[in-house]
Amino acid sequence: MTDISLNRPDAEAIEREPITDTERFDAAVEHRCEGYIVAPGCRGAQCEHAEGDEDHQCEASFSWSQCDSCGTTLGGDREPASMIPIDDKGAFDYARDIVDIDICTDCVIAWANGDSPETWRASA
Repeated sequence: MTDISLNRPDAEAIEREPITDTERFDAAVEHRCEGYIVAPGCRGAQCEHAEGDEDHQCEASFSWSQCDSCGTTLGGDREPASMIPIDDKGAFDYARDIVDIDICTDCVIAWANGDSPETWRASA
């Protein structure tokens, strides 16, 4: 009798689609932020919106715009953040610029604390 398991690919070798909201969120962030880490918060006087104001601080605001980190288009608060370029070893990549972005509250929590949401939707 032939062992048919020899004809099947190893279960670990098969990439499966993310099935939970948390896995979908993590996959979206990984895809959109590849080569960067995201630092929640405004860069103050170095922010692109500062226009010379030494005391500048961006504030959260409600928006329907897409989150620059996970890509959700659901309406909600968008917080200022910075995309910091990193190389393949995780070190700062001086050849690329830091980019000011707006991210959703789920991404603020994920980037600040490492906690992915249990429920997440990319769009309505």
